[in-house]
Amino acid sequence: MLCQSGAASAGAREFVNKQYAALAAANTSIPILVRECSGVEPRITGRFGFGREEVVSVSGLSAAEVSEKLRGLASA
Repeated sequence: MLCQSGAASAGAREFVNKQYAALAAANTSIPILVRECSGVEPRITGRFGFGREEVVSVSGLSAAEVSEKLRGLASA
């Protein structure tokens, strides 16, 4: 989830603009959803088996840092 115009979401927006297509193409069996909402704190939510869910804040991070957070969430 990210804000369309907020400064805290700038890195998340850049990540989505530059990496989303490659990420979705490389992970065709995993649903990837990007939600935009005005004024929200940018975050990544991972949903795993047995109803487990992890939320990682990416507020104020660069696109590279967002990518690292995503990798960390995927390996958890």
